[in-house]
Amino acid sequence: MQLKWKVFRKSFPAICTKCGSLSSMTREYCEVCGAKDTSRETTKEDWEKSQTEEEVLE
Repeated sequence: MQLKWKVFRKSFPAICTKCGSLSSMTREYCEVCGAKDTSRETTKEDWEKSQTEEEVLE
């Protein structure tokens, strides 16, 4: 199932620049890799990438 851009942006406002994991809120440390100060706002390119990854998994 594909998420629309607005829903994706509300659900995952942050992404780790080191490991690329999506997060539901901006945090000081990444939940997956533990890197400090690596979160940034998600962009439309991140959304497009997640949509293509879902197609591959199906």
